[in-house]
Parts: sequence; structure tokens; C-alpha cells
Amino acid sequence: MAALKTAKKYHPWYWYMKLRGFEGFMTFWGSVYAMPSWENNPTLIAHEMEHVRQLKEHGVISFHIIYLHYNWVHGYWNNPFEVLARKAAGDTRTEEDWDGRDRSSVDIRVGIVITLAVLALLFV
Repeated sequence: MAALKTAKKYHPWYWYMKLRGFEGFMTFWGSVYAMPSWENNPTLIAHEMEHVRQLKEHGVISFHIIYLHYNWVHGYWNNPFEVLARKAAGDTRTEEDWDGRDRSSVDIRVGIVITLAVLALLFV
């Protein structure tokens, strides 16, 4: 199981998660970060650990290509990887009560561009 790390303000992942409105995040290579007030949240931990399982099942490159494709086609909320992660975490929220953040297809596409830019910076 991947260790959960708390994102600190000096860490780039903290600012990425803050910009995207995420409480938790799995990096390209499977490390999991949580925002400071979320590091002990069992639902978030289970959700992110499901993504780690998916990453191991599909492989690093394949997982991320499939994930980005699903986001593009289905949007974040209906991304099959996200649906499975919410199910694994016992998260019963609906899209309507998901705290009002805009996850429109335009927002998702901007998120994909930001994600690709971050990945490019990490591997250049």
C-alpha cells in the first residue's frame, strides 16, 4: 500500500491540489498526497488507494493515458476510474451535492492541460 503524505505549502503538489480544488491526489508514480486537513479522512484515503490499485493493475503509462481519455470523454465525475474510487471509498455523494465545484468539460480540459504541463516539467 502506498504511504499517504501530507502536502505542505512549500511542496508543488500542495499548490496543484489547491489550484484544482482537490483534497487528495495520486502522483504519476503512485505517491498519494492529502491536503493538511484531510490526511486522516478514511474516505479520502480509500479513494486514493483505489487509484493506486488501478495504477498497479494497468501500469503507469496505460493508467494515465486511460484516465485522461476518460476525463476527456466522460468528465471527471463520470470517469470510470473515479466512479470505482468513490465506490471503493463508500462515497455516496451525487454530482449535485459535490460541494458546487465546477467540473464542466471545459474545466476538465483545462485540468488535463495543467496535468500534462506538470508532468512535462517533471520529466524534462
